[in-house]
Amino acid sequence: MLRLLRADNFKCLDGFELRLDGHALLMGLNGSGKSTVVELLDRLRRFWVAGDKSTDCFPGSTRTRWGSQQPQAFELHLETGGRALRLRVALGPADKGQPVRIVEEDIEGLGISVHRSGGIRIAFEPPDIVQQQLLVPDELSVLPLGFDKLTQLPGAVLAVDDAASFLPFRIEPATMETMAQAPSGVLRFDGRNFSCWLLARQRYFPDTYRGIARRAAEVLNGFVGFEFVPEGDQFRLITRWRSTKHSGGGPNGATRSYDIGELSDGQRLILVLSALVEVAGQRELAIILDEPDNYVALQEIQPLLLSLMDLPAIQLIVVSHHPEIIDLMAKDYGYVLVREEGQGPVRVKRWQAPPGTMLPASELVSRGDIDGGA
Repeated sequence: MLRLLRADNFKCLDGFELRLDGHALLMGLNGSGKSTVVELLDRLRRFWVAGDKSTDCFPGSTRTRWGSQQPQAFELHLETGGRALRLRVALGPADKGQPVRIVEEDIEGLGISVHRSGGIRIAFEPPDIVQQQLLVPDELSVLPLGFDKLTQLPGAVLAVDDAASFLPFRIEPATMETMAQAPSGVLRFDGRNFSCWLLARQRYFPDTYRGIARRAAEVLNGFVGFEFVPEGDQFRLITRWRSTKHSGGGPNGATRSYDIGELSDGQRLILVLSALVEVAGQRELAIILDEPDNYVALQEIQPLLLSLMDLPAIQLIVVSHHPEIIDLMAKDYGYVLVREEGQGPVRVKRWQAPPGTMLPASELVSRGDIDGGA
């Protein structure tokens, strides 16, 4: 579970703090920073989990307009299986043409305290858990570089795993690739490598692969399943649908095939969301979705969101302007993001309906009461 996100000097997030205790609906006017929060979580995952360089994750263009030469700092608190993990990093100035260097990094929890200062020297607490300090490039986090193996501590192994327990997505169906070159264990932020990710499910997790098809068929009328067709050293992702008189007819049970690039944006989005629902619950996860209702009808997406919310191992965090999703989540899980003076830093408060109102949350929001009367 994602418990806390702090950010200093990242776009419109400065002195920003988001505290969560379960599911969350991020609400607010356009430009209030909702999608920026999701983007930041993706960049933090790339930094702490994928091992991308700080310069690539946090170039100078990500700093606030009023603090472009000031340090950036981020803090993340995660809770998994009753275990708490705190991650913090401070990044130096982003001088033009120079790498963004790590000034400080802290990893705390699971019986481990790792402090890094000066860019490359890593000190552990207690100090006798390793014979010598580790030397790490000053653009890379220590977390994904194998300090679990170097320290040989069970807690360090868990820290590496728990750091990967949040999954942010902003699915862009138009970017999804038809061809899969090789299986991929990680679905990218925009979903473009869905075919590669699904190929890995087919090869290594066939029960999950079949379950994804069954779940998608519950939402997409006429959908039957997937097929990977070899083409040279790649595989084309094909979807199979029941034949109708409008698609060429055929005997009972006949199907027609379309590659994923021939589907509508909404159909492709439903396939990705169905896959996320099917694989969710296999471990504790925070799943963050930026406007998942784009491209699709509510009757298609609402069952998938409810399925995620019903899974005890899943924390669902959603950005949405859709009135039905606001009515579904705002009362118990609503958080409002507001810019100070319209263009200043973002602040967060819980959404509350005005006392005594009988109006649904979406109606209050449509009337301009985005703050919920708070």
